[in-house]
Amino acid sequence: MNAAERARVASNERWARPGARERQSAALRAANRRRAERAVDPDGVMSPDELDAAVANYYRARMARVRSGEKASTRYEPDGLNPPGVQLTLPDDDDDDEVAW
Repeated sequence: MNAAERARVASNERWARPGARERQSAALRAANRRRAERAVDPDGVMSPDELDAAVANYYRARMARVRSGEKASTRYEPDGLNPPGVQLTLPDDDDDDEVAW
C-alpha cells in the first residue's frame, strides 16, 4: 500500500468513528467564535451581551461578503493590488533601448 492509499484509509477510518464529525465541527465553530471575538473586541472590554451582538454582526457581514464574491478585507493591501508586503518594482527608464521584461 502506497502513501496515498494509507492516507485515504486513515481518513476514512477517522471519519467513520462515532461522533467524529460532530466533535470536529464543534471545534471549528469554537475557533471561529474566538477569532470573531478577537476581531470585534481586541482589548476584551465589551460586556458579554455587547460581544454577542457584535459577533453576530461580524458573521452577517462576513457571509454577505462571501455571497457577493468580495475578497476578505484582511487578505490584501488597501489598494487591493498587491498581497501584504509585496512591492511592485519597475525597471529604470534610463536605458530605453533594452527591455527588462
